Amino acid sequence: FWEVNLKKPFEHVALAAHNANLSAPATVCMKFRTGGLTPDAIVSPEVLARAFRVVQQHRIPFKLTAGLHLALRHFDAAVGTDVFGFLNVFCAAVLGWTHNLSETELRLLLEEKNFLQFGIHADGIEWKSYRVSHSDIRQVRTLGLRSFGSCSFYEPVEEMKSMNRRSYFIRRSCAPL
Repeated sequence: FWEVNLKKPFEHVALAAHNANLSAPATVCMKFRTGGLTPDAIVSPEVLARAFRVVQQHRIPFKLTAGLHLALRHFDAAVGTDVFGFLNVFCAAVLGWTHNLSETELRLLLEEKNFLQFGIHADGIEWKSYRVSHSDIRQVRTLGLRSFGSCSFYEPVEEMKSMNRRSYFIRRSCAPL
């Protein structure tokens, strides 16, 4: 995995990864840091949306790391700014890859703070009118998003349990895929 600084131009690194992968597919992957301890360490949704489009266009596997403790984008008082949620980045990666979402659509998804805009159901996941099946998710996990990380194992798990208890996803009517 080649970690890039998303605050600087990185397209040349993606192109090098793409070219390396032409002869040996998925040998070189990208790594994007999504969190940090200070506001200046957090990349903007626009920048992360751009990074997603670049890896999607070049079909470069990637992973995300740092700060993905809670499900949705939220203000983190300890950091002093909005931070990404793991559900936002996962859905942006999967839906973006599958539906070839624009940078604007990706940015809106990464900024989404309303649980009711998401649906998690037996057949897959959705955000607004975009849906993916389990087989779509498996394909993206193989070809694109390899993993995403948090410094905490329990915090994300407890967040999802809490969301389920509050029935955020159950209240939303999800039509079959």
